[in-house]
Amino acid sequence: MPLRGKAAEGMMEGVAALPGGGYIAVGRDFKPPSERAELSRAMAWHSQDGTKWKRVSMDKSVRSALMWDVTATPDGVAAAGCLAGYHCGSGRVWTSADGQAWDLVDDIAMAPYAIAADTEGNLVVGGEDDAYDLVNGQAAVAASTDDWTARVLASAESNVSGVTAYEDGFLAVGTLWDRNDQSLRGSALLRSDDGLDWELLQPEDLGQTAVGDISAAGGLVALVGMEKTKKDRFVPVVRWSRDLEVFEVMELPTEAKPNQTDLAGVRITDDGARVIVFGTERGRPIIWLSSAE
Repeated sequence: MPLRGKAAEGMMEGVAALPGGGYIAVGRDFKPPSERAELSRAMAWHSQDGTKWKRVSMDKSVRSALMWDVTATPDGVAAAGCLAGYHCGSGRVWTSADGQAWDLVDDIAMAPYAIAADTEGNLVVGGEDDAYDLVNGQAAVAASTDDWTARVLASAESNVSGVTAYEDGFLAVGTLWDRNDQSLRGSALLRSDDGLDWELLQPEDLGQTAVGDISAAGGLVALVGMEKTKKDRFVPVVRWSRDLEVFEVMELPTEAKPNQTDLAGVRITDDGARVIVFGTERGRPIIWLSSAE
């Protein structure tokens, strides 16, 4: 389902449901690889039904920043990102009641790529420990209940690319890379009851997947990423699980094409019946809607 008109500009990075109905997506304007020397500006979209989207006019306080992810909260939505520039500069968290007007809540020393909230509104962000050095960063998380003190979760080149509320706590996913040749070392699935202490889980199905995002609802867990094939190619993949041990491949209504499609994120409806996968195809936003099984 490609987006049309002005809504088809930019790249969606995260989607969240508004408490009063409808959805908010956040992201950034899209630049080809040859033009990415400097990061650009935040963008947002609104939809009543998840299929028809309109661009949201961002206020000046957000235009000089990037938004990497957004999550629903009891009072609206919260987004995570950073100041725009050649590097992230410093991490940021914003809150909004409607996805139209945003309030800056905190500066964070780490670079947050993902954000999640529990039922009480406590927030957790995941990303890299160094907001400046995005090349050799290490996977890290921070929680609002601990004044955003970054906790480093790995000792190798890595990141946390997705976090989600799960049961009474949180799940996080990240990818480990070899510092020498940038080869994929595997993905990490982590679980926490409070966003502070994390347990490492290592499902065999994710050993060759560079995970980009994760979502959980209605007993279902889904993630998106790029999976390494036997021919050393990376292809877009969506996987799902109900036990955090076996992650099966989920077929999309239309094919996600290698070298053309970037699966940026995934969201599951509260009842676990529908999965929303979004990203870009040839540089234009695209959204897939799928049944859970």
